[in-house]
Amino acid sequence: LICTETNKMVHTIFNDIEPTKFNVSYIDYIKKEKNFLDSQSYQKTCSYWQQKYIEKPVLCKINPEKHMTINLKSERFTVSLNKDITKILNTFCKENNISAAILFELAMYIYLARINDKQDVTIGTPIMNRSGEKEKCTLGMFVYT
Repeated sequence: LICTETNKMVHTIFNDIEPTKFNVSYIDYIKKEKNFLDSQSYQKTCSYWQQKYIEKPVLCKINPEKHMTINLKSERFTVSLNKDITKILNTFCKENNISAAILFELAMYIYLARINDKQDVTIGTPIMNRSGEKEKCTLGMFVYT
């Protein structure tokens, strides 16, 4: 976001274009969230998820045979895809109006379902929770508790 916005500002300055200004306030976001929490939509959403998870989902493990230990040490693992595969994946994402992140998340769902022999797999993922243009142009973490 920072690089994108910096690039836009440099472009507007060099091309003598009036920059788009947003009067963004985190207070506006809080008010919007408060309104949502008081809405019928929120009640409907809560009801849906409470019914969906009456029973807790079964824990899916990537390697159920090995004892998992917590270790903070990590190393980067990089896989490079050739240009043809990258083009196919990008085309698929564009045609289906999804991001590459969603595509790879889907691949992870399929993998977990197969190795755990499950039809239903649940993965907790963080989301941006920014529905409007003003929120999407605001730096910082939005926390919804």
